[in-house]
Amino acid sequence: MAITTSKIKVGTTTKTVYPGGSAHVGATAGWVTNNDKGALTCPVSITAGTAYIPVTGLNVGDVITAFRVLGGSAGAQAKTLDASLRKTYPHATDGSLTDASVQAMTQYATQVGKINSETILTTPERVAAQYQYYILLTVTTGNAGSFNINSVEVDIKRGWGQPV
Repeated sequence: MAITTSKIKVGTTTKTVYPGGSAHVGATAGWVTNNDKGALTCPVSITAGTAYIPVTGLNVGDVITAFRVLGGSAGAQAKTLDASLRKTYPHATDGSLTDASVQAMTQYATQVGKINSETILTTPERVAAQYQYYILLTVTTGNAGSFNINSVEVDIKRGWGQPV
Protein backbone atom coordinates (compact mmCIF):
# COMPACT_ATOMS: atom_id res chain seq x y z
CA MET A 1 0.00 0.00 0.00
CA ALA A 2 1.43 3.30 -1.11
CA ILE A 3 1.09 6.41 0.99
CA THR A 4 0.74 9.61 -0.93
CA THR A 5 1.05 13.13 0.33
CA SER A 6 -0.07 16.37 -1.15
CA LYS A 7 1.05 19.88 -0.54
CA ILE A 8 -1.48 22.56 0.25
CA LYS A 9 -0.39 25.90 -1.09
CA VAL A 10 -1.46 28.78 1.12
CA GLY A 11 -0.32 32.36 1.20
CA THR A 12 -1.39 35.61 2.79
CA THR A 13 -1.08 38.70 0.68
CA THR A 14 -2.28 42.28 0.60
CA LYS A 15 -4.18 43.49 -2.46
CA THR A 16 -3.69 47.24 -2.92
CA VAL A 17 -6.26 49.19 -4.91
CA TYR A 18 -5.47 52.70 -6.13
CA PRO A 19 -8.71 54.64 -6.45
CA GLY A 20 -7.71 57.29 -9.00
CA GLY A 21 -8.58 55.28 -12.08
CA SER A 22 -11.22 52.93 -10.71
CA ALA A 23 -13.23 54.84 -8.10
CA HIS A 24 -16.73 56.09 -8.77
CA VAL A 25 -18.27 59.10 -7.12
CA GLY A 26 -21.56 58.20 -5.44
CA ALA A 27 -24.96 59.83 -5.62
CA THR A 28 -24.06 62.23 -2.82
CA ALA A 29 -21.70 64.90 -4.14
CA GLY A 30 -18.28 65.56 -2.72
CA TRP A 31 -15.55 63.20 -3.82
CA VAL A 32 -13.36 64.00 -6.80
CA THR A 33 -11.14 61.46 -8.57
CA ASN A 34 -7.66 62.79 -9.13
CA ASN A 35 -6.25 60.65 -11.92
CA ASP A 36 -2.96 62.57 -11.98
CA LYS A 37 -2.19 61.47 -8.44
CA GLY A 38 -4.20 58.24 -8.44
CA ALA A 39 -6.22 59.45 -5.46
CA LEU A 40 -9.66 60.43 -4.27
CA THR A 41 -10.13 63.86 -2.74
CA CYS A 42 -13.03 65.14 -0.69
CA PRO A 43 -12.98 68.91 -0.16
CA VAL A 44 -14.37 71.03 2.67
CA SER A 45 -18.04 71.35 3.64
CA ILE A 46 -19.31 67.94 2.46
CA THR A 47 -21.97 65.99 4.32
CA ALA A 48 -22.21 62.23 3.75
CA GLY A 49 -20.30 62.31 0.43
CA THR A 50 -19.94 58.81 -1.02
CA ALA A 51 -17.46 57.07 -3.29
CA TYR A 52 -17.03 53.45 -4.40
CA ILE A 53 -13.73 51.67 -4.96
CA PRO A 54 -13.98 48.26 -6.68
CA VAL A 55 -11.79 45.49 -5.25
CA THR A 56 -10.55 43.57 -8.28
CA GLY A 57 -8.24 40.62 -8.80
CA LEU A 58 -9.86 38.31 -6.27
CA ASN A 59 -10.14 34.60 -7.04
CA VAL A 60 -12.92 32.23 -6.04
CA GLY A 61 -11.79 30.67 -2.77
CA ASP A 62 -9.74 33.66 -1.58
CA VAL A 63 -10.49 34.60 2.00
CA ILE A 64 -10.70 38.31 2.88
CA THR A 65 -9.47 38.88 6.45
CA ALA A 66 -9.03 42.67 6.77
CA PHE A 67 -9.11 45.98 4.93
CA ARG A 68 -7.49 49.38 5.37
CA VAL A 69 -8.07 52.88 4.06
CA LEU A 70 -4.87 54.89 3.61
CA GLY A 71 -4.42 58.58 2.94
CA GLY A 72 -4.35 61.88 4.74
CA SER A 73 -6.49 64.66 6.08
CA ALA A 74 -5.92 68.39 6.14
CA GLY A 75 -7.43 71.24 8.08
CA ALA A 76 -7.88 71.67 11.80
CA GLN A 77 -11.59 70.92 11.94
CA ALA A 78 -12.73 67.41 12.87
CA LYS A 79 -14.00 65.19 10.04
CA THR A 80 -15.31 61.65 9.88
CA LEU A 81 -14.74 58.78 7.48
CA ASP A 82 -16.85 55.63 7.28
CA ALA A 83 -15.69 52.67 5.17
CA SER A 84 -17.63 49.51 4.41
CA LEU A 85 -16.44 46.39 2.60
CA ARG A 86 -19.47 45.38 0.54
CA LYS A 87 -20.38 42.55 -1.82
CA THR A 88 -22.86 42.21 -4.64
CA TYR A 89 -24.18 38.95 -6.03
CA PRO A 90 -27.13 37.72 -8.10
CA HIS A 91 -30.39 37.19 -6.23
CA ALA A 92 -31.35 33.52 -6.28
CA THR A 93 -34.83 33.89 -7.74
CA ASP A 94 -35.39 37.13 -9.63
CA GLY A 95 -32.03 37.97 -11.23
CA SER A 96 -31.58 41.28 -9.41
CA LEU A 97 -28.38 42.06 -7.51
CA THR A 98 -28.13 41.82 -3.76
CA ASP A 99 -25.85 44.40 -2.12
CA ALA A 100 -24.72 43.53 1.41
CA SER A 101 -22.20 44.81 3.91
CA VAL A 102 -19.41 42.40 4.86
CA GLN A 103 -17.95 44.62 7.59
CA ALA A 104 -17.81 48.33 8.30
CA MET A 105 -15.46 50.76 9.96
CA THR A 106 -17.50 53.64 11.31
CA GLN A 107 -16.72 57.15 12.41
CA TYR A 108 -12.97 57.17 11.95
CA ALA A 109 -12.42 60.71 13.18
CA THR A 110 -9.30 62.69 12.44
CA GLN A 111 -8.05 66.22 12.30
CA VAL A 112 -4.67 66.62 10.61
CA GLY A 113 -2.43 63.74 9.63
CA LYS A 114 -2.20 60.32 8.10
CA ILE A 115 -5.16 58.01 7.74
CA ASN A 116 -4.34 54.39 8.43
CA SER A 117 -7.55 52.74 9.52
CA GLU A 118 -7.60 48.96 9.74
CA THR A 119 -10.67 46.78 10.12
CA ILE A 120 -10.15 43.10 10.81
CA LEU A 121 -13.17 41.07 9.73
CA THR A 122 -15.05 39.41 12.58
CA THR A 123 -15.91 36.57 10.22
CA PRO A 124 -13.47 36.12 7.32
CA GLU A 125 -15.20 36.33 3.93
CA ARG A 126 -14.63 33.54 1.40
CA VAL A 127 -14.93 34.79 -2.19
CA ALA A 128 -17.58 32.87 -4.09
CA ALA A 129 -18.37 32.63 -7.81
CA GLN A 130 -20.33 35.62 -9.13
CA TYR A 131 -19.52 37.79 -6.09
CA GLN A 132 -18.03 41.24 -6.60
CA TYR A 133 -16.54 43.37 -3.82
CA TYR A 134 -16.07 47.09 -3.28
CA ILE A 135 -15.28 49.61 -0.56
CA LEU A 136 -17.94 52.25 0.10
CA LEU A 137 -16.49 55.45 1.57
CA THR A 138 -18.71 58.04 3.25
CA VAL A 139 -17.26 61.29 4.59
CA THR A 140 -18.37 64.40 6.36
CA THR A 141 -15.98 67.33 6.36
CA GLY A 142 -16.26 70.63 8.15
CA ASN A 143 -15.72 74.03 6.61
CA ALA A 144 -11.97 73.75 7.14
CA GLY A 145 -11.10 70.11 6.52
CA SER A 146 -10.57 67.69 3.65
CA PHE A 147 -9.66 64.05 2.97
CA ASN A 148 -7.26 62.54 0.44
CA ILE A 149 -7.40 58.76 -0.05
CA ASN A 150 -4.45 57.31 -1.93
CA SER A 151 -5.16 53.58 -1.57
CA VAL A 152 -7.27 50.84 -0.07
CA GLU A 153 -5.67 47.57 1.01
CA VAL A 154 -7.45 44.25 1.36
CA ASP A 155 -5.72 41.34 3.12
CA ILE A 156 -6.49 37.98 1.57
CA LYS A 157 -5.49 34.39 2.19
CA ARG A 158 -5.02 32.67 -1.11
CA GLY A 159 -4.95 28.91 -1.00
CA TRP A 160 -6.80 25.69 -1.49
CA GLY A 161 -8.45 23.38 1.00
CA GLN A 162 -8.20 25.74 3.95
CA PRO A 163 -11.15 26.29 6.28
CA VAL A 164 -12.21 29.86 6.90
